[in-house]
Amino acid sequence: MSAYARTYYSPVSFELLPIANISPTRGTVPENGMSLTINEELALAHYRTAFSLSQTTRDPKWSTPALLLLHGLKHSQMLLHLILAVSLHDTPSDPINVSRIRQTGHKHYEKGTEQLMLALQGEGFSDHLAVVASFYCIHMYMSRSNGTIIPKLDQLSLTATEHLKKYNLIVPIYGQSPSTSTNKKSTKERAERSLIARMIMWLLKIDAQGSFLGCKPSLVNYFQAHPDHLSAVQAESRLALQLNWGTEYPISQSIRDIESCLPVDMMTDMLVLCCKISEFGEAPSNTGTSEMLASLQKEFTALEIRYGAVFYYGSSDMTLQPAMKLNCASSATMFYALQIYLARSGSSSFGAEGTPDIKAVLSQLLLFGMHICPAGSQQPVYEFQWSLFIAAVETNDMIHQEWLQARISNHRLRAALQRISSFKRSNLGTISLSKVREIIQAV
Repeated sequence: MSAYARTYYSPVSFELLPIANISPTRGTVPENGMSLTINEELALAHYRTAFSLSQTTRDPKWSTPALLLLHGLKHSQMLLHLILAVSLHDTPSDPINVSRIRQTGHKHYEKGTEQLMLALQGEGFSDHLAVVASFYCIHMYMSRSNGTIIPKLDQLSLTATEHLKKYNLIVPIYGQSPSTSTNKKSTKERAERSLIARMIMWLLKIDAQGSFLGCKPSLVNYFQAHPDHLSAVQAESRLALQLNWGTEYPISQSIRDIESCLPVDMMTDMLVLCCKISEFGEAPSNTGTSEMLASLQKEFTALEIRYGAVFYYGSSDMTLQPAMKLNCASSATMFYALQIYLARSGSSSFGAEGTPDIKAVLSQLLLFGMHICPAGSQQPVYEFQWSLFIAAVETNDMIHQEWLQARISNHRLRAALQRISSFKRSNLGTISLSKVREIIQAV
């Protein structure tokens, strides 16, 4: 744990965004005993809005990040410290103040990780939601800091997985029949377990993101060995928002929960597939890679059949369910981005003369991307941003490059793409996967 508690910190220039639209949380008073400065309140306002939109397509007011913040404010200084660390680092600021604000954020990071280490070392700590959410926040902070240190992310994934296994947080407890006197407590526990399950799914998501950089996805590897456990966590996570917001949760949001089930299930399958592709790219060429490739290609075919409705709705002209169309199109873009990732995970470089299949895949990715981002709009959710990034690394078409660059809002991917484009111009329009990883880790 101490390996990532001392994350290297260095102020970096940050793309300036309009700050006028970010209002403070208007006198937020944490019930956990902490007090907030104006900058910290502004950072939490950013967390509630812009940061939330980069993590989920859900309405920020009713989102998972909003529930985590509520838990931190009410019950956990540790979690609030880490949310503040991420928020202060992510909040747009002018060049004069950015260093000072990020230094404040790093102090919160140090306090939060110190408290997390104490919680992990003890046996009586019962706030598992705060611990699991803290793992997520630490990854978010580390992935935004200067330079990505792969061993630290590996250790984080391993530590999180071991904690989940130690306290039996992955496998839900069924078959319990609570008495009337314990009904209220049981409802609360069910809500908390569902939110923990949701956070486990988010840890799986960042595991897959890390695998693209060459990290070891310990949690995904566990789920590959125990697919029934993944199915159980998926099922328990579905009602996390409804159970935790309770009666104030709008019916319109419940409908969105139902609409998102199929594309979210597809996204989960693709996150696991992403890790398999990463493993394929790391395997020596003499260890059965042709069999691995054939197996991965069969998985793509199976996904396309199983989730045919996702592709249909994602490319349709329907306007009555825009959120459903967004989720479907986002999952479809990642499907095609993963196919490009697989094709370039061997000896073939991004941008190299591709087969007709690769050209068709890129064309489909762009088509679904245009369904999501019409008329110059942006969609900040990371999985979609990553898909656009893969397309931008692959294509040498200047018109497509310009369109993609205008819609990649993720700071790290945007900065990496600028360096990648420069490299490709000097190398006949091609770049290897290893070089792409090297550039992303350096920005």
